[in-house]
Amino acid sequence: MGSRLTTALAGAIVARAGDRSALSDELHFAAREPGERRHLDRGRANLLRALDLPAGTRVLHLGADSGSLTRYLAETVSEVDAVQPDAELAKIIVDRTAGLSGVRVLEGLPEGRYDVVVAAEMLETLVAPGERAAFLRTARERLAPGGTLCLAVENQFGVRNLAGAPDRHTGRRWDAIEGHPFGGPARLLARRPLERLLREAGFDTVRVLGCFPDFRCARVVFDRELLEAQPRLAIELPRLPSADEGFDAPRPVDEAKVWAQLVEAGQAEDAANAFLVLATVSGDSPLWPDGRLAKYFNTDRAARWCTGAEVTRHEVRREPLLEPGGDGPVSVQAWTDPIHDGPTMVGVLAEQPWAATELLSAWRELVHEHAGELGPALWDLLPHNIIVTEDGELRPIDLEWRFTEADPGTVVARGLLLTAERLAGLAWPGAGPSSTVRDVAAWLGALLGVTPDYVDEAVGREARFQAIGVHGGTPTEEAVGTIRAAWHERLAEAVAVRDELPGVER
Repeated sequence: MGSRLTTALAGAIVARAGDRSALSDELHFAAREPGERRHLDRGRANLLRALDLPAGTRVLHLGADSGSLTRYLAETVSEVDAVQPDAELAKIIVDRTAGLSGVRVLEGLPEGRYDVVVAAEMLETLVAPGERAAFLRTARERLAPGGTLCLAVENQFGVRNLAGAPDRHTGRRWDAIEGHPFGGPARLLARRPLERLLREAGFDTVRVLGCFPDFRCARVVFDRELLEAQPRLAIELPRLPSADEGFDAPRPVDEAKVWAQLVEAGQAEDAANAFLVLATVSGDSPLWPDGRLAKYFNTDRAARWCTGAEVTRHEVRREPLLEPGGDGPVSVQAWTDPIHDGPTMVGVLAEQPWAATELLSAWRELVHEHAGELGPALWDLLPHNIIVTEDGELRPIDLEWRFTEADPGTVVARGLLLTAERLAGLAWPGAGPSSTVRDVAAWLGALLGVTPDYVDEAVGREARFQAIGVHGGTPTEEAVGTIRAAWHERLAEAVAVRDELPGVER
């Protein structure tokens, strides 16, 4: 009943929306609960944003849910047939794609051949003997020569499940890991059995891409080559832990640390939280070009600031998802970074607190050195955007945001504030007993001769910036105040130090 009520609410929101596009702020920010985000979150389309879909492509979308992916497809390719037998969901798809040509919403499977067949979260729900094989054969039969099946599935042995997150279908920890011993509405597959099923169904070439935090609202989609070629990026890009939406109990195991250990041990290929499979009858799929290691997205902000990035073997290329336009104090810019091997400055500080004065002083010098060259883009020249190479060089990365209030003083204050918050979240060994986040921020400032009153000024400035980032225009005082209050709550929180963490014997 709850699911039906959520679907009805989402349908009403879509029907009344003035902007129903795949990047719609109106729909994205209307989602308040996990069930609503399933229908309205713009990140739903990131799964397909990661692929190269030519404009002339003909797509069959199986199990089209409420149309988030269908809308993106309709904006991107020439022809989309979306199959949705549920009348209520089909009506939402019709509303979501209204005004776009080349879209059909169908109750049953049509005849014909397609360049691409898309199916997300379908294979897991086929639990009766033979259902999965029959489904895959049907999908293969609908492919035109050279066509690709794009199949998104949750991974039985994803690191989220390994870390003891509640099962999305049953709520039971390690349910998938144990093989769903008590049954349920879904049965997850591991990578190798999935590949075997596809080959038995007649698919000769199978490329398995990993997805984090999952395929529903993917932040990153990556090829296995990333794990070997750029293991640091493979560890950092997922931004774990993934969310346990609807479950409040803490996990027994740290998902991010497990993933890092799997990558470093060469065992991560089978442990992504979800897979996007590109399967063809013969030859490689053109949807994922050779040399691409990953695509990742920032879509949890106003649409005009959303970005996508491509990781190749030697560089990262980031671009806004919308054409830049309009005036204002904040903007994002296209940016290309060569890939530098090394931890971020925050990562070094987390492990070497005794190096704080030296590293922060070098960073401040870098800020002053690049101020004239970067202008408003100086805003992002922060310790977490600095790679420390093996020979001690400081290499800026991810200079994405531009803010007209950026100057050496405001950027140093911002960097100290955000670094203190990040170190506090890492149970920083440099924090004293009973320290708060504010204490850490004040201490970092003292290392550079900055008085503690910088903290409140930096919070006010950061609240204005973040409010603009969320709303995409001039924010209300209420919006700025809400973010400012959240920062002050965070500053008052105690910093967990490592010998106080659960499971650490004293």
